[in-house]
Amino acid sequence: MRPGFFILAAVLGVKPAPAAQAGDARGEAPDTRLAAALPEVSQAAATFWHQAPDYMARETLNQKALTLPKRRLRVGRDATEPPKPEFLHREIVSYYALSSFRASSEALHEFREIVSVDGETVTAAAGARSKLAEKISGHDDKTRKALLADFEKASLAVTATDFGQLILLFTKRNLAGGFSSEWRRGSAAGVGAGKRSPGAA
Repeated sequence: MRPGFFILAAVLGVKPAPAAQAGDARGEAPDTRLAAALPEVSQAAATFWHQAPDYMARETLNQKALTLPKRRLRVGRDATEPPKPEFLHREIVSYYALSSFRASSEALHEFREIVSVDGETVTAAAGARSKLAEKISGHDDKTRKALLADFEKASLAVTATDFGQLILLFTKRNLAGGFSSEWRRGSAAGVGAGKRSPGAA
């Protein structure tokens, strides 16, 4: 595995909604730029799938979460009041890489070897990179699952992962298998404003 940093810059296109393809009720012409962009995005996704596992990065992840305090014995007035949520911050420094499980070698996942949590050393930085490379290049999925479990334990609440490889939704295979993302004018802004239906994995 080649150590280093990788930065992926891609403009993600989506399939136009059927209504948009034929023009909407106001008679506006369909925007064909999305369909024209898909082949290039698909090529970028294929390149990412082949090359991303060759790289590794040192990641500093800052998390913020509103959580309930740990249960403890309370007496007096405090015992009658519900516990108040606390806003917590956590910094996790780790070596980060993409790899796959043997049972589903086509699907890339994020794996991390934690170096420190909130400034406290977990693994010596000098050896963390080589440890991660050894664990994700082996034939045993147990070590990969252990990496995921360790990161989950170190994180605040429930942490969303596997966002780094979202471009793989736009591979030629997924597009041919029926993946679509539909966005309509006038819908709520932001993620979740459209309908998504995954195609073949």
